[in-house]
Amino acid sequence: MAVAVPAFLHAHGILPVIAPITSTTHQLWTSGHGFSWILYPFLDSHTGYEVALSDTQWIALGQSLKAVHATVLPPTIDQRLPREDYSSQWCDIVKELDQQLETRTYDDPVAGHLAAFWMTNDQGYAPWFNGPTSLVERCNSEPSTLCCVMQTCIPEMSCWAQATS
Repeated sequence: MAVAVPAFLHAHGILPVIAPITSTTHQLWTSGHGFSWILYPFLDSHTGYEVALSDTQWIALGQSLKAVHATVLPPTIDQRLPREDYSSQWCDIVKELDQQLETRTYDDPVAGHLAAFWMTNDQGYAPWFNGPTSLVERCNSEPSTLCCVMQTCIPEMSCWAQATS
């Protein structure tokens, strides 16, 4: 799916989404020597980490993201996308770790240093694991939405899209 979505978006006119180059048999990937092979175009460019975006590039980025989010995927792709269930599993693990760090002593100096760092900065972590429940409830109650995770080939942006439920 990581290649089907960008290929679909690019084929449907969202050209800033970089699609893989199809194989000689018109597939998005090929297999050989125990690997799956995907070929993307080479971009001789700078990343968003190297160069600040101009006003024009910010506008182009916004237009591209709007187009991605407005796209309705065909059922053949949409039904195969992973769905985020907004489970509290990882938040619960972090809460448990946070409680252990407050009460446990560590013989290992690296573990002790990490625990001290964590406890010194734990106010910054709390919003992340103390349950953004209103967002979770909202995301779970709304229909599927196409979300885009940016990579840093700007202005030639690359997107990996995933549906959420």
